[in-house]
Amino acid sequence: MSVGGFFCTTESLLKTRSVFFSGLAAASLLVLAGCGNSNLPDYVRMGGLRVLALQASLPEVTPGMSVTLTPVVSDLSSGRTLTYVAKGCVDPGVGLGASPTCDGSATVVALSSGTITATVTPNFTGLAPTFSVTVPATILTGRSAIDQANGVAYLVTYDLTATAASGTTQTVRSFRRVLASLRTSPNTNPSITSITADSTTLQAYVSSIAYPPPATEDLMSVQTAAASTQTYTALASDGTVRTLTETLTATWFLSDGDVKYFRTTGSDANVWYPPTSKPTGHTPTFVVVVRDGRGGEDFKIVQ
Repeated sequence: MSVGGFFCTTESLLKTRSVFFSGLAAASLLVLAGCGNSNLPDYVRMGGLRVLALQASLPEVTPGMSVTLTPVVSDLSSGRTLTYVAKGCVDPGVGLGASPTCDGSATVVALSSGTITATVTPNFTGLAPTFSVTVPATILTGRSAIDQANGVAYLVTYDLTATAASGTTQTVRSFRRVLASLRTSPNTNPSITSITADSTTLQAYVSSIAYPPPATEDLMSVQTAAASTQTYTALASDGTVRTLTETLTATWFLSDGDVKYFRTTGSDANVWYPPTSKPTGHTPTFVVVVRDGRGGEDFKIVQ
């Protein structure tokens, strides 16, 4: 797992378990910096129960600080009840291959639990209740100078369960790593200012498209605030200081049709291929998540 692997999801359905990684937890930063290919991965296709983002209000903090986490969830199944349980603990070493769990950890704490909505309507995609986490003040105690400069992660696990009227359940686990360091300029989240398509907002474009769709490729792109791409320093194992610059990547989640690239870099253009006929009972939904490779992220829901 790369050093940038701050968000990840595992999924279980009854006795069948599958594991998949989203965005920065799946491959190295070098691979993720480029555009994806035309093969749309399953993890960007909204359908079943999904946690699309788990944004920390501050992706990097000094020890003892509190942050707010905002989950973005999706479940396009009809009439299921969604509940969640969040826990926190000192990262057991997820970046080195340890399981992303706080179960059995001496530092585990219960963060939050509850119901997102009593009866989820079809095609539900939106925000779940936020919750807060306080990074222990002692998380850097006894750590090396490199750890104190580059940061030590605090792990937050988020278990989301959907229960159908029949009693069958599906659970997905996501986790977020919040970095604690003594960096004088800690990382902040990027900021999406707009998403455009064919010289208008993506929302207006999606709402106004005619069916069957025209055989044209209208370009979509993500605009972010100028300060979203940060330059930062990292302490190497030999004690030298490296100066690095973030690369922003956008992951495109969608409910209908296809996109040319499942991931784009910076303001690179993408293309949406709408379904051949208008979806029944809903407007096509997009969730675009922009990540900086260091745990910072922003999202925009278009529906």
